[in-house]
Amino acid sequence: VNVGDSVLVRGFESPAASGKLQAQRLERVAPSTEVEVRGPFTASTAPQFKILSVVIDATNATFGDVEGHTSMASADFFAQAPGQVVEVRGTAAGDVVTASQVRIDHEENR
Repeated sequence: VNVGDSVLVRGFESPAASGKLQAQRLERVAPSTEVEVRGPFTASTAPQFKILSVVIDATNATFGDVEGHTSMASADFFAQAPGQVVEVRGTAAGDVVTASQVRIDHEENR
């Protein structure tokens, strides 16, 4: 893996509540600014929040659940998301992911 490579990382937070990811799988993928970030919702000041230590800007995102059955307003998302696993799709620029879609995974709530 080289600086600038796009990678798929799967893992878990360790130690708990640290914001650090213990990678279990690392795979180089085709270069892209499109990203998907999935994990526990943390540190919220709408319209931004974090998944582990990744800053998410959800200013222009659509909100709902991962099954796509429910749309929700931004305020509803930020009220329901604490303690939940969320999935974000968007673009990466520097240290921030600009979200186009934000979803709560009710099946994997914490």
